[in-house]
Amino acid sequence: MNLSYYYRVILSLILEKKLYTTFATRTLFIYSSIVYNGIGYIVNVPHSDNYISDIFFEIEDHYINYYIEHVHILALSLLNTTFNSKTLLDFITLKANSLLTDDLYNEFKSSYVSELETIEKELYEYYNQREEDGWKDSNEQVFIQNYKNRIKLNLESDTENLSELSNVKKWTLIENKIMIGSKWGNVQNILSNQIVDSIENYLSGEYAKINVLEESNRLISFINNIDEETKISIKFFDELVGKISISGILNYFLISYFEHNQINIYEQIKLLNLLNSALFQASIIIYKTKYTFMDPNPIQIIRNLKEKYNYVPYSFESNLNFIDDNCCPSFISKDLTLLSVGINIFKNFLGNNIQCLNIILYGYELNELSSFYLGDYSNLKFNLSNVVIPIQNLIQKEKIQKDNVNLFFETWDDLMDYFIKIRLIGGIENTYSNKLGIIIGNEISIYITDLLYK
Repeated sequence: MNLSYYYRVILSLILEKKLYTTFATRTLFIYSSIVYNGIGYIVNVPHSDNYISDIFFEIEDHYINYYIEHVHILALSLLNTTFNSKTLLDFITLKANSLLTDDLYNEFKSSYVSELETIEKELYEYYNQREEDGWKDSNEQVFIQNYKNRIKLNLESDTENLSELSNVKKWTLIENKIMIGSKWGNVQNILSNQIVDSIENYLSGEYAKINVLEESNRLISFINNIDEETKISIKFFDELVGKISISGILNYFLISYFEHNQINIYEQIKLLNLLNSALFQASIIIYKTKYTFMDPNPIQIIRNLKEKYNYVPYSFESNLNFIDDNCCPSFISKDLTLLSVGINIFKNFLGNNIQCLNIILYGYELNELSSFYLGDYSNLKFNLSNVVIPIQNLIQKEKIQKDNVNLFFETWDDLMDYFIKIRLIGGIENTYSNKLGIIIGNEISIYITDLLYK
């Protein structure tokens, strides 16, 4: 048994509701935590997310898979009290109808009536507690120093007023866009306040050393030349992130690994809980940092100085998700921090050689996530170590003289390098934002592993 069947429903929920990274990450965390805590009633595992219960009961081996499915359906049902999702309701109804016709499942429910009532009550209380953890207020507007100064995309900007780029009061927001995750840092942490404070103090010290003007000029020099194949890889990954978030992508890789490798069901539950707990904790720290330092995005600086540098980043000319990215400050990098969390967990528990991990991606799934796979790619499948991007645009084909672009990844670090280039070339983050994001992601993965995985 593997859990990919259920986690694909959560990824479909993210698609249906178009959940931004904060909410997508939280949804994956809540779901995995409910399942993990539910399993804790029959298996001795450390408590997760300050969840404490002394209830423990033995269950006969031939009922265990039914128990696990029961907990998963309960978790989906609890999520649906928040999302009122057609995706969740249709799946729950279909699965429930299937199980109710299974005599062994009905026998299982009859044998553990009081135990199931107890865990349902406790997990319901846990869910309600998390519903009040501060996430609902996270996208409220916050006051920014230059709230009257907004970029109008089709008009020239006044470069004279933006000459002192190292002053953060000079950066501008996109017109008519709200702040994303402005109060996410107020959401309840998993790690202790002492650990979180130490991470935030480290970031404060590192940010004080940064010369924003110098870094921006260095970045502009770096991204002056972009080849056509790189543009295609940027768009491919940007679409994946835009559809299911970086946290969704990492979960997608992990459940694909489970599908094609023999992994114990309890190990699957533990690893999914570990990954999503670390991603959730990282997201809280990321957005607290962003709205503490209000660091400008490089693309905003370049946009305001485009006449001087005669350069428009690829994100502008390709109409990707940069507008959404620019609704929050740059430092620290959201995607690189979260990617660092996931990659360090994957290295420690799966290994670093992607070619050996047998992570298979299918064309029919990518059809929902990327415009490159529009059409019939139902028979297409490939290993993550060699991503095949089909080119349908005739102009692009003529430019690169190829029908496909192949991205080769031997290790997780290779994948990290691709995302670093994408964020730099897209003008979303400076080099220091990516570098410190990777460092912090690694630290958070270690802290969460020490806390939850034993």
